[in-house]
Amino acid sequence: MLTKCLPADRSERSAFSFRRSLASLAVALLLVCRATVPVAAENLSYSVSHTPITRDLAVAVTAGVVAVGMPAPSVYRSLVSAKALEELCGGTVERRIYLTHELIPPGLATECGKHGIAEVVNARLGHITLVMVQKVGEERLNLTSKAIYLGLAEQVPAEGGFVTNESRTWKDVDPSLPDFPIHMVLVPKNFVMRDIFETEAMVGGCWNFPIVKDIYLEKDREKRCRSMREDAYEEAFSEQDRVDALLKAPAGSVTIVTMDTYQRNMNSLQLLRFNGVEPTPETLLTEDYTLAIPVYLYADGGNLGAGEGGNAMKAWVAEALSERALGEGGYLSSFSLSTIPKSEREWQRNSLLR
Repeated sequence: MLTKCLPADRSERSAFSFRRSLASLAVALLLVCRATVPVAAENLSYSVSHTPITRDLAVAVTAGVVAVGMPAPSVYRSLVSAKALEELCGGTVERRIYLTHELIPPGLATECGKHGIAEVVNARLGHITLVMVQKVGEERLNLTSKAIYLGLAEQVPAEGGFVTNESRTWKDVDPSLPDFPIHMVLVPKNFVMRDIFETEAMVGGCWNFPIVKDIYLEKDREKRCRSMREDAYEEAFSEQDRVDALLKAPAGSVTIVTMDTYQRNMNSLQLLRFNGVEPTPETLLTEDYTLAIPVYLYADGGNLGAGEGGNAMKAWVAEALSERALGEGGYLSSFSLSTIPKSEREWQRNSLLR
């Protein structure tokens, strides 16, 4: 089996951050308004993750495809969780493109070959940048994963075991931090953004303590690290709901939104560093800034360019990987998608679209 994929250049920390997030990957098909799409390819469909921005990315790419007269999806069907990549390798659906937040596991890639999928196209589109923010005018918090874990955890490490978390202010956690009450506004569980936050902040902070590393079973470590006390946070579903909740919350409250939402609300929100690192194009490229959701494109390479549907698939992939979409200042950057290196963009186009 031949798998076209990216060079293995992800750091160990990033691999640790994302390899357990497959269970949180939810996938839904792109819904396209037929009235605005003049051409449709039969039996051609697209699956994207449930995060709103990923759907927006797919809609934008589809608009680019339609603008040059190529077909758009003609089938709408929803699909949930890791079943998306299982479907790709199961050989049960033809002519489908997937946008996911997870790399395909090696074991599942082997299944592709067993079902006649000889070539899997895999491209990295970038990362959706997440940022921690608080209200403008407040003393700025400088939060680390360790401080967040010690502030939000239901129980914290102590000599000989774990004890109930008694910290109520950030100063209780770290004397260098302001005397603000510990309060965060988070997206509900089972969303990729929540999983990234828990992985990078809660689990990342938890691993500072040897007692955690001594827990034998991974599922027990995960539960210990991710369990949060209910009085330390509230939940809000949409980006704007979280912003509104933050503005009404006590001084020093923090929420997590996409860079796009922050930029639209800069008059009322201020950006925070995470582990001492600000989200910039440079820190995203080097992966020093880790609050980010990866976006990957997958397709059955054997169908690319094969017949009407295959030509439509190839046109969609080509548009998604084009400089006007993925390059510096490309239209996908307006959706908080970070730009990958030029050499990688060129490699993907030359290798995957030959």
